[in-house]
Amino acid sequence: VKNKQQQDDELEQMKEELALTQKDRELIISKMADKDLKIDEIKDSKVNLEAKHKSELEALEKKLKERSEDIKKLQNRLNKIKEDKTKEEMKLQEQQEHVASFEELVTLKTKENRNLREQKNALITEKDDLHLKVQQET
Repeated sequence: VKNKQQQDDELEQMKEELALTQKDRELIISKMADKDLKIDEIKDSKVNLEAKHKSELEALEKKLKERSEDIKKLQNRLNKIKEDKTKEEMKLQEQQEHVASFEELVTLKTKENRNLREQKNALITEKDDLHLKVQQET
């Protein structure tokens, strides 16, 4: 009888252990399902973030390309302005050289005119002296 009672006790203990094991199993399955949901959420979040980052990166690359084109246009414009400035400086230098030549010519002509006036005055004086001499002799 004791053997039967012992077997019944063991059987009861096994049933209890089995019940606990099933509860543990259900709890583990529930926790795994929760973890799977969290993993899925994380994966979805990751996909969304990657898509967002890709979109932002494309927008930044587009903006960078536009800025690079703007910089290139500005550099071309600056080079054109420098080229125009150089041409203007060359024209100005050429005009200054013409002015200097003209001033030199004016100075020469002024000296020639002064010399001619002096010669004229000298000739007039000489003529007047000759007229006076002629009048005195007659």
